Amino acid sequence: MRDFMNTKLDPWSSSEITDYSKLFEEFGISPFDNLLPEIPSPHMYMRRRVIFGHRDYEQIVEAMRTGAPFSVMDGFMPSGKVHLGHKMVMDQIIWHQQMGASAFVGIADREAFSVRGFSWQKCRE
Repeated sequence: MRDFMNTKLDPWSSSEITDYSKLFEEFGISPFDNLLPEIPSPHMYMRRRVIFGHRDYEQIVEAMRTGAPFSVMDGFMPSGKVHLGHKMVMDQIIWHQQMGASAFVGIADREAFSVRGFSWQKCRE
């Protein structure tokens, strides 16, 4: 078994996680299973445990339950090709919007410029 601290977690690689409790502790994540019964019409990624952890999602559940306003925001870095992960993010944003959220999607062109070393022209493309 690999040492957890040496496991690389990023969107471009693949790592086998053998001990999710360490991952939860490292990132301050709580198991999602406890909230699932409280969520009206949970998204299929929640039901299928693709979404398995959260941070303070209880506040969102409470807003859905009471009708209080809440927002969801995510974003994309436009420096690569569109892939299944983008669709999964949009599916979740749409679901939250259907559940009453205000939805916002940012396009991280400056992040692509800064992090990936792309030119402004490439970011505009």
